[in-house]
Amino acid sequence: ESPLDERKYFVHLNKRFQQGGGEYFVKNPYKNKISSFFTLTEVLVVLGIMGMMLYIALPAFTKLAKGGGVEYAARTMTGRLGIARGTAIGKNRYAALLLPAAGLPNDYLYKASRVCLVTLNGSNYNFLSWVPGESWEFMPTGAIIYEADDDLANNGDDPSNISKVQGVNCSDVGSSYSSVNDMRAIIFKPTGRIVGNQKYVTILEGAVNAGTPTITNMNNYVHVKVDHITGRISYGSN
Repeated sequence: ESPLDERKYFVHLNKRFQQGGGEYFVKNPYKNKISSFFTLTEVLVVLGIMGMMLYIALPAFTKLAKGGGVEYAARTMTGRLGIARGTAIGKNRYAALLLPAAGLPNDYLYKASRVCLVTLNGSNYNFLSWVPGESWEFMPTGAIIYEADDDLANNGDDPSNISKVQGVNCSDVGSSYSSVNDMRAIIFKPTGRIVGNQKYVTILEGAVNAGTPTITNMNNYVHVKVDHITGRISYGSN
């Protein structure tokens, strides 16, 4: 039976006892019982307070997440460069970590990286094939691959000091990207050393809009260094 039916039952028993002159009463467990339910007003007040706290804390949380994203992205980039270098040594071929800054959709620019094999043809490095098991990897929200040249200036790539790969087959991105030229890259020789001068891959707090990188915090950056003599990879803020 429902609690309401039980209450009626106890009331009925007590009336019977009273009518019969009985001295004892049946105890009603529902008498003077305090309700444990909240009113609608109380629920709305609690929800309003929680909403205000979330509204105040969300910007700070977002800023913290973006700031930490740069450090995480630098660690990821260090690992990605290590894979490219290990591939070059292990396969005894030229290998590159592609870091597109043009020629692909906006989501890939200054955000993505992928390891491939390349061949040297005169002074050009041409795409040969993707490394099995490798796919496009993306930076976390709030972090961009701002530079991949030979300086620490944080003023954008120096076109004369970046390595490029020609004829990259990106048909997995779209049928119109089956041969992308001049793709920014860090290229490793079969010895594990890099092509060209010492390189710095600069990870900055920023975003990409219509193919153009925008810095949101110039003070939050990490340089990932690739030594031109040893090929050793390290990172830090200077």
